[in-house]
Amino acid sequence: MDIDHKLEVATTFIDRVTDPRRKDGLNSAAAMKALDMDATPETMVNRLLPEPPKEIEPGGSAD
Repeated sequence: MDIDHKLEVATTFIDRVTDPRRKDGLNSAAAMKALDMDATPETMVNRLLPEPPKEIEPGGSAD
């Protein structure tokens, strides 16, 4: 029962995400967790945040 409540809370937060791609990734991660299909933190980060970080030049901005 506790896992059901945690999943419900997680999906409530995920529903607030506006980026469809990120939302799908978070839903997938939540489903994996609910099914005890845990991955390493590194794998989860690579799956949920696949874009390489932007390099910022000194005195500049990333945008």
